[in-house]
Amino acid sequence: AAANSTDDGQQETEQPKENEQEKPVKWCEVLKSPTSDYVFSPSRDGLHGFALLKATDRAKKLTRSGRQCATILYEVGGLYDTLASSLLKALAGLPLQGHPVSQYAAAVHKSLQSIAKQTQGLAICLRGSVARPLHSSLQSLGETAPSIYSRYGTSRQRCQSARQTALKMRLRYVKAVRDAEAALQELKEAKDVADKSAASNEAEVEGTTTEQSERPEDSPSPSSKTRPAWETRLRKLGRKYGIPSTADRVILCLAEVQSLEKQYVQLVKEEKVAVSQADTLETMGLESIQHLEAERQRFFVESISRSVQAEKGALEKMIVSFKLDENRKEDFNPL
Repeated sequence: AAANSTDDGQQETEQPKENEQEKPVKWCEVLKSPTSDYVFSPSRDGLHGFALLKATDRAKKLTRSGRQCATILYEVGGLYDTLASSLLKALAGLPLQGHPVSQYAAAVHKSLQSIAKQTQGLAICLRGSVARPLHSSLQSLGETAPSIYSRYGTSRQRCQSARQTALKMRLRYVKAVRDAEAALQELKEAKDVADKSAASNEAEVEGTTTEQSERPEDSPSPSSKTRPAWETRLRKLGRKYGIPSTADRVILCLAEVQSLEKQYVQLVKEEKVAVSQADTLETMGLESIQHLEAERQRFFVESISRSVQAEKGALEKMIVSFKLDENRKEDFNPL
């Protein structure tokens, strides 16, 4: 009993393993482009969507081969139809009366006529029930697969366009930062010159500072309250050392840096959204292509099965007809 329970336990543990092995592999999980590696980024002309591209090409090739099979089946049906028509024409010209073997000839005539009709029915079945539906189904599948990849390709183009726009904005941002650094260096040099002049003529500099501090510009204005603190300090520094134009240039450069930085950040966000959409479309595309492949296999197998069943049914009826004719020949005695 203990041994039996052990065997039952092993069977129960082995059963889930077999079920796990029979579980179909999802292409979207196995063949999807990794998101951790920049090489597979959809924003680059790299390897992103490579599996989807190959799956689409495979679907196209299998569709073409399936259409060729449908064409062959249609042509075979045409040959069957030609054979049946030829038999019926030949049988129509055979004389059945006035011969000592007319009874035997009538039996053979009836048997061949049955074979011709069964062959004709087989031709109709191959053409109408197998070849045409198979060709129509494969044509629909062949048009669906490229459209799936076309939608993905459009998303890839959006990613690349967003990436190029962001890169151009980054170049402008880097140039603006360098201009701001140069303006700050110019302001620093002007401040150093002013400090040296103040050290050599302290009284004159103090008088100038006093005069500048008494100007109405130094009093806070309504617009100055909305300015950033760093802009206010730079303006005071420019007035203090007599270099307001240099301070204004620094302010403009820094304002441009801030504006370009915001635009660059926004473009990067848009690129990330486009990348996310491309990843989603790649996953959906692999799922759709796998579903189309399963449908193609199912319909193709069913079509071939219908073809084989049609031929089998026709042959079985021919065999029955031959057996009946054989019985007639045994009963027939021309002497």
